[in-house]
Amino acid sequence: MKRRNLWTFAATFVSSISLAALADIQVFTDLAAFQSATGAAAQPPLPNLGLVGRHVASTTVGDLTFAINNGSPEIALILSDFTVLHPGIEIGLSDFEALDVTAASPVYSLGSYFVEGTGSEFCSNICPCTDATYQVRVLMNAVVVGEFQFNAPDNVLSFVGIASTVPFNRVEYRDLSEQCDNENWGQFFISPQPPCVLIDTQPVDVITCPENSAPFSVAAVGAGPFTYFWQIEASPGTWLTMGNDPIPMPCGGNSSFASALPVNSPNVDILVHGCPGQFKIRAVVDTPCGSVTSNSAFLTICPADFNCDRVVDFFDYLDFVDAFASNIATADFNGDGVIDFFDYLDFVDAFASGC
Repeated sequence: MKRRNLWTFAATFVSSISLAALADIQVFTDLAAFQSATGAAAQPPLPNLGLVGRHVASTTVGDLTFAINNGSPEIALILSDFTVLHPGIEIGLSDFEALDVTAASPVYSLGSYFVEGTGSEFCSNICPCTDATYQVRVLMNAVVVGEFQFNAPDNVLSFVGIASTVPFNRVEYRDLSEQCDNENWGQFFISPQPPCVLIDTQPVDVITCPENSAPFSVAAVGAGPFTYFWQIEASPGTWLTMGNDPIPMPCGGNSSFASALPVNSPNVDILVHGCPGQFKIRAVVDTPCGSVTSNSAFLTICPADFNCDRVVDFFDYLDFVDAFASNIATADFNGDGVIDFFDYLDFVDAFASGC
């Protein structure tokens, strides 16, 4: 039985980042965005201490104290160069991870590099690789400020940062898999100052038909006034800012474009014309003291949503058949200018594929 001194809670949902906030908390997976929103600065590099100790061992580096909270006398706290994925020394525990990070004085932001690997330095036949999900609590003394879960991708240098509108002085990380394979924490960053702006409500995924716009919204907290920009990922890593004037999209020929109305608003209707498929949408919120970027949400342009009610169901099929039988222009599903049996076949294929 490996469980020792662990706490549990019911998360709102589970994904790569799952957040159940009691205060206004935002989780960042990009260091540059984290520092832009919080002004967080690097703590001293972790020293190569090797084996620090076992059971309730701890060590202090800069303003942070790192401690085992596992309860087993066999668990070791180690600071060493575990992986080439992170340039420097990392923190590791010799069994399933239960790490507490305590700040010398209250902070508003804390983040670190994180590595979940699948190589021989992370797991073995005795400790096989496990896809670990971490449960994280953010506390001010014994009072929980917020909590979330994360699952880092394998074999890359990840970043997990926390920003809060209220101060905290401890972060508790727990590996829910409770397996003995290793994950490692790298360089840490903190800020004792409140972030000037955070995303309080993230955009959510929307499905719409090709003819309709889709509603997106975001909510920010902090020191205003806020200026809102909505962006679409036109190609991997390329984000275009939308506004009043349609911007060309690299799909669907010269007639394809995207727009977001009204401008400078937390609530917009986004139209993508001439480009079926799925697109990432995000908001950038600017203030006089800094900016923050929301999580991305998917806009799915779904031709099978024939009646444009944002749901693909049997009513779409019935409405298409009715339009097809009545020779209505919308039944020209493949857009070749002729309503014929090929439109019916193409619609049935799209309907079967769903969105």
